[in-house]
Amino acid sequence: MEHSNASPAVAGTSTELYPASGMSLRDYFAAPALQGLIASTSNSSGFPDPVSIAKRAYDCADAMLDRR
Repeated sequence: MEHSNASPAVAGTSTELYPASGMSLRDYFAAPALQGLIASTSNSSGFPDPVSIAKRAYDCADAMLDRR
């Protein structure tokens, strides 16, 4: 699976582009999935299990990348 950058290039000058560093597209897709999962999920203490929620967020991100 390709893990491309969420922001692939930034402008250097009017004619130059440079590779951007930062979050991967997978991380970019996982972030809003994580927000939605946290907002809609709770356990008996009112807080979601962070490990399982993070795994589900990345599962969603992987599915989105596979559909591309």
